[in-house]
Amino acid sequence: MSKKYPDYVKVPTECDPQPIPNTQYKVRYYLSAELDNNYKNKLLFILMNPSHASKTVSDETINYCAHIAFKDLKKIKIGSITIVNIHPYYEPKSSKLQTILDDLKNNHQIQYESTMKENKRTILQEIDNANYVFLCTGLVPKKIEDKACYRRLIRSIHDYLEENDKIVYLCKGEHNKKFFGTGNLSYHINPLGGKNINKAKRFHIRSTKFVEIPNEHEVALTHFLKG
Repeated sequence: MSKKYPDYVKVPTECDPQPIPNTQYKVRYYLSAELDNNYKNKLLFILMNPSHASKTVSDETINYCAHIAFKDLKKIKIGSITIVNIHPYYEPKSSKLQTILDDLKNNHQIQYESTMKENKRTILQEIDNANYVFLCTGLVPKKIEDKACYRRLIRSIHDYLEENDKIVYLCKGEHNKKFFGTGNLSYHINPLGGKNINKAKRFHIRSTKFVEIPNEHEVALTHFLKG
């Protein structure tokens, strides 16, 4: 569902929605927004796929990212956020992502390969540009058919983060035992099912595994609270 951007997000944001030629789909490779403060640090969120947000219209997940950066992580002085996604295709329901992938792979292979290549390039570039990274791609959606391929795609992002010695924020809720799920996949900040994510913590990536940082404290997340 479309939302207004919070007052502390400068609008219009920097965003690149564009149609995929000869298809009904749109892609967004990134969305960047400046926050209403004087800070310079950049926080990158790596998510699953775009929902609704554009230059002037937001959505719930983007507003959650903004809240986390502006309020919950205030101590690290974030002046701007960028959101990238494992898949660049607009679709608010993750259960329908497989339908888009099937259509593109089977009927528009050139467009599929070119959009995924550009998306990967954008993700790696934004990792290089970021001062901090919040990894929240989510677990593999149930309706994704080639789950091994999906995991390899995410693993390639983890590998690049590890190669560049990037520390990452991970998140969890009270219902999660650890800050990451099966297969070392990060949890989404806006999961399905109404379960709230309320904690974040920084981790190293070592030999493809998330590793605790000694004496690192948890950060309370309040983005889901109303009012």
